[in-house]
Amino acid sequence: MSIVEGEVYDPKVENRDKYKRIANNVWWIILTQGVVVLLVGLFILLEPAFSATFVAQIAGIYLIVTNTLSLLQWVLGITRHDANANRSLLVTVLGLIIGIVIALVPSVIAQLVAQFIFLFVGIGLVLYGVFHLIQASMSRYVDSDSSRNFILGIVWLIVGLLVMVAPIVTTRIILAVLGVAGVGAGAGFIYFAFYLRRLGREIVRQIDVEIEREAMETELDRVPVSVPLRPTPEG
Repeated sequence: MSIVEGEVYDPKVENRDKYKRIANNVWWIILTQGVVVLLVGLFILLEPAFSATFVAQIAGIYLIVTNTLSLLQWVLGITRHDANANRSLLVTVLGLIIGIVIALVPSVIAQLVAQFIFLFVGIGLVLYGVFHLIQASMSRYVDSDSSRNFILGIVWLIVGLLVMVAPIVTTRIILAVLGVAGVGAGAGFIYFAFYLRRLGREIVRQIDVEIEREAMETELDRVPVSVPLRPTPEG
């Protein structure tokens, strides 16, 4: 305890207030995040097809809003005289058209985009697996890791072919993994929120007990100690 600018400063009181804020305010923010993540994870697990459509629809609405604002800036003359105004206008119109198409048929767009992405991902994984197989065959007599490279090459090759041949199955697997991860992360956030609340309140209680004990000791120190008088010898 010290005196700062005429006021008594006690670090224990400051720590108590800090942990009290954590116990009363911070925990529910983490709790809200956990509930949202948990609900999103459950939604992906229960409605995987609708989840992809929903994401595509959100992307379409985002493109519509952002490109509409850009087009409005061009119409009002804010960006009409820029150096790349014509090119920016073309990109804006194309983005607006793409956004409208995605928002109108999100399920079809989501399926096409998924197939397009998985095609390139599958090709990359196949090439990666072939690279591992070539590396394993070239170093099988001089490198002890050749067997590991061979196994990795086979695994990546199979995964790449699976991604290209069955993109829908791969999408469901990925969504299932994301859903499970979301549920686990949400449950972890919720547990941590209540743990943080309980821990903060326990620390506040301990600090209050210590402050009360120090206050009692201070009051006892202020009590005058009476010294018994020595008896005077009788004359």
